[in-house]
Amino acid sequence: MGLRCSDGGRPIARLRPVGAGAHLIGVDVGERGVTAELFDLSLRRVDRVFRRLPTRVTSPGRDASTLGAAFVQLRAANPESDETLVGIGLGLPGIVGAADDGTNIIHAQSLGWEPTTLDEVVGSTDVSIFADNGAKTLAMAETWFGAAVGQSHSIIVLIGQSFGARGCLEAVDGDPGTRWTTGAAQAAGEWYRVDLGAGSWFNRVVIDVGPTTLGTSHAGSTWKPRTTVRAGRPLPPGTGRTR
Repeated sequence: MGLRCSDGGRPIARLRPVGAGAHLIGVDVGERGVTAELFDLSLRRVDRVFRRLPTRVTSPGRDASTLGAAFVQLRAANPESDETLVGIGLGLPGIVGAADDGTNIIHAQSLGWEPTTLDEVVGSTDVSIFADNGAKTLAMAETWFGAAVGQSHSIIVLIGQSFGARGCLEAVDGDPGTRWTTGAAQAAGEWYRVDLGAGSWFNRVVIDVGPTTLGTSHAGSTWKPRTTVRAGRPLPPGTGRTR
């Protein structure tokens, strides 16, 4: 970029990276989809691809397929960057740790996964993969280039896209005109729990949902299917102190 005068001694040389000298792909795996972006060495975004996941609760194999499709689409649209592609940075939900043999293990309970290896999520690829938790990768980026430059500590808060302005409280705010939704199709394994703080007696409960099978539990561990619930109709009579 040129030289700048200093307070004394030799002038200061200012350097700038050549953007086309190298490229990298940054990927965010969220509950609603996969976002992949291509950057040059100056961190200028070159292209972006978003692939929606069919359901919030998914499988590592399905995510690997979605990731692979995003990589192929991004690289096919930008063939000139392939020779200078350094690697892929992967931001994942949950905890990203390492086994004793160095294998990356992902604990993504929000996606309904059992502990999963990185290879199961990424699949086969010809470039290096660098993976970590999404909040940690964001904190590192802010420390290097953003609002946390020069700070020794920073706090990162991630707000899920599926929650509305008031989040899940809209389900129990007493207003029939509001509701909470994940913003995606319902899938097996999803649940919504309300903790009342103590056992309570009820003589009538109304759940406004589409046709579904209702399960009840006295302790929150063993669930017993009761009946099919129809929108706006009270639950059938039952006994016991249900949490």
